[in-house]
Amino acid sequence: LRESLETVVFDEADLLFSYGYEADIRDITGHLPNICQAMLMSATLSEDVERLRQLVMHNPVVLKLDDGKAGGGGEGQLAQFSLRCSEGDKFLISYVLVKLGILTGKVLFFVNDIDRGYQLKLFMEQFSLKAAVLNAELPQNSRSHIIQSFNRGAFNYLIATDDS
Repeated sequence: LRESLETVVFDEADLLFSYGYEADIRDITGHLPNICQAMLMSATLSEDVERLRQLVMHNPVVLKLDDGKAGGGGEGQLAQFSLRCSEGDKFLISYVLVKLGILTGKVLFFVNDIDRGYQLKLFMEQFSLKAAVLNAELPQNSRSHIIQSFNRGAFNYLIATDDS
């Protein structure tokens, strides 16, 4: 572990100590390599998160996401949309939201299954919208390449599913 670990993620960091995992985390941190990227994910910045941050991290950067305006923030801010509509209208509504500029920048679409993901990709490509599909059936190195390409701006639309 010490030779190969590059990144460690503590999700729900605000709950780890309150659920009694402090001793386990202290044990784990003793086995981490000297150079390792650590990420703490938490909806709140509690005293427990601060203690965990001091235990695990060196020179951390805190990223706080504000709710922003209703319907999403401005340029460069994270926005989340959910819309109920008929199955037949989903692709058209997705296209309209992109073309009207309601969805801007990098967009992540979640679909229910792999086939639906590829259907959405083909639909978007009919309108010259570059997209890629990310799913568990792809080999790990292919998934990594897709994410790196998305981050580099090779395409702005990533269609994801956890269906396998």
